[in-house]
Amino acid sequence: ATREKPRGSHLLARGGPCQEVGTVKLCVHEPVKIPYYVEATGVHLYSVEELAYYLYENIYLIDEGMIDDRLFFWIDTALGLSKLAEKLYKGRTAGTHVYNQVMTILQASQYYSESELSLLSERIQSISGMQTQERMKNKADELAQNGKFWGAVSEYERILGIRQNSRLSVEFYANVWNNLASCYAKVFLFEKAASCYENAYQFHKQPEYKERAYYARKLACCGITENDEVQETKISEEFLEKSAVILKSLEERSKAECEKYFLEK
Repeated sequence: ATREKPRGSHLLARGGPCQEVGTVKLCVHEPVKIPYYVEATGVHLYSVEELAYYLYENIYLIDEGMIDDRLFFWIDTALGLSKLAEKLYKGRTAGTHVYNQVMTILQASQYYSESELSLLSERIQSISGMQTQERMKNKADELAQNGKFWGAVSEYERILGIRQNSRLSVEFYANVWNNLASCYAKVFLFEKAASCYENAYQFHKQPEYKERAYYARKLACCGITENDEVQETKISEEFLEKSAVILKSLEERSKAECEKYFLEK
């Protein structure tokens, strides 16, 4: 029997030795009756192999909030891997870094080869060298890509709530505002999206931010109320003419189609 692995995975085939056959790996462990629920992404995990895959493919999302007592308890009671759970408990008590705990789980799962684990170790080293806000943004971006828009909104807003880091460029903060705006647009909060696009433009005066704010305000049906910063460089006549044609066509589409069109721009 096969089960689809967490989002973006290969397939897991049950009941055989753990080896790779094309895009299918045969695994030792049968799926458990009580899955582990990952709150951040809404994923249910049914085996140590699925847990390993989730950790490997979503390393930007992993923090102390996931590698905790609830996970250790599930590993112990549901998976029956008491020795692994005990090792993780002791590691946490000793102050072992969360990424080292992740590597412990991956090694115990025997799901990845040494070369694959080495690649992950390199990614972890890269992450460790990032600024806190950069790591948070990577997490938010992953959440957004997985359709968890409110989780992403929370992370982007946390970044913006931290005192601005002088080591990060204005382009970084503009991108955070832009991505936050896109999340709001995904859930049809176009007025909020417009404000965020305008903030992105204040940090980095790219025409596309101003144009996205224009579209968002039109879709919010609240008119164009640009602030002084946005007014410094007027939207071109060519863009206004083009947008008039586009917006007229959008009026004939469903709201869902409008949203799809808007976000692709």
